[in-house]
Amino acid sequence: ALIPKYPLGCKRACITDDYWKTFNRDNVTLVADPEGVKSVTESGVLTGSGCSVDLDAIVWATGFDVAEGYFKDTTVIGVNKKDLKEEWSESGIHSLFGMMVNGFPNMFVLLGPQGFNGHANACEIIEVQTDWVAHVISACDKDDGSGFPLLIHPTQEGERAWVENCNRLARSSVWSKCSNWYNGNGKGVVTYTGRWCDYVKALCANTSTCLEAYSVAEQSAAPFDCPTFNVSTAKLPLKLRSKI
Repeated sequence: ALIPKYPLGCKRACITDDYWKTFNRDNVTLVADPEGVKSVTESGVLTGSGCSVDLDAIVWATGFDVAEGYFKDTTVIGVNKKDLKEEWSESGIHSLFGMMVNGFPNMFVLLGPQGFNGHANACEIIEVQTDWVAHVISACDKDDGSGFPLLIHPTQEGERAWVENCNRLARSSVWSKCSNWYNGNGKGVVTYTGRWCDYVKALCANTSTCLEAYSVAEQSAAPFDCPTFNVSTAKLPLKLRSKI
């Protein structure tokens, strides 16, 4: 039960192996039930296979949901009147650069699914993404006198291209060899497994060119043909902004 059945690195590696000797202590018993814990009883826990284990204390290590955890207690409604949790549950996690989602205009997410990786510094990721978002917001902050705000969100084509890019990179990585937090424990690819410098290049390639398109987007809701990815814009009544 203690010997991994997956390649090194498929799950986040421990930085020490000192814990191994713990299982050789006389007061330690390893109970490895593939069916997990079925219930908590008055004296301990009952495993899925019916084994009763008496305990004085329980440390409940449930892990974390890197894919959707920070949205589960938040309601975000898009233009289609659908909650983001519902959207991702039905269609799978999809985004552009991990920061924007089709149907949820003017919503920017930092360290979102498909927009971070497990081998780059989170602070640097946030700095780069914040700079990109600031440039986009600055370019969109235009008043054409119509009373309509400029709402921007990625096209489905742009999202599909980015998701497929993330999937392609993940398939060639060690993280595709088991269930782990990198792939949302089987829910789908939630990390960008490519090189961090390539992610930054993707943002840069879609900033300088696309920013010019954003500033004149008041005239059309058609996708703009930017390098590699498409971004669409649309005008909606100002009163609708409060409902988004």
